[in-house]
Amino acid sequence: MGLKRIRRAIREGRFEFTIHALEEMDEDDLGETDVRYAVLHGEISAELTDDPRGTRFVVGGTTRIQDREMEVVCRFLPSGLPAYNYCLSVGEIIMEKDFCEYCNATLPDEEKLVTVYRHRRGQHFIFERVPARVCQKCGERYFSAASVSEMQREMQKEEQAIKLVSVPVIELQPAG
Repeated sequence: MGLKRIRRAIREGRFEFTIHALEEMDEDDLGETDVRYAVLHGEISAELTDDPRGTRFVVGGTTRIQDREMEVVCRFLPSGLPAYNYCLSVGEIIMEKDFCEYCNATLPDEEKLVTVYRHRRGQHFIFERVPARVCQKCGERYFSAASVSEMQREMQKEEQAIKLVSVPVIELQPAG
């Protein structure tokens, strides 16, 4: 039942990514489509039931293009949305309050516009005015599948920037 429910939410675009998930995906050079494919074609390799916030499902699968193995950890929020921490979150219609993956505080239903810093293949990207649900206690941000997909498309464009900024690069010397 868990995998069928997760896949249905994926197909219907009813899931969220945490900022942690986006950072992990960027580090491993994976996109939202890789996560979708792995979940839609993979299998549950573990059910982690010791978390008081709910069961987490570990879905093992591969990416579509490069056939790289990956694992996606997800759980259903109380609303039914799956949350992925590349973990993502997978969700259905919000009927009750959702809780933060990290601090268990109640998540607001309304989204805020936030700035997101991403890096992929040595390039840095700054996305402004990205809608996200933001935990009021710890600040963890939850991004819709549509927002993550749009960021992915923008990072793949040749000329995506509306402006360029200069960023200092500082190399720290070991103490001692």
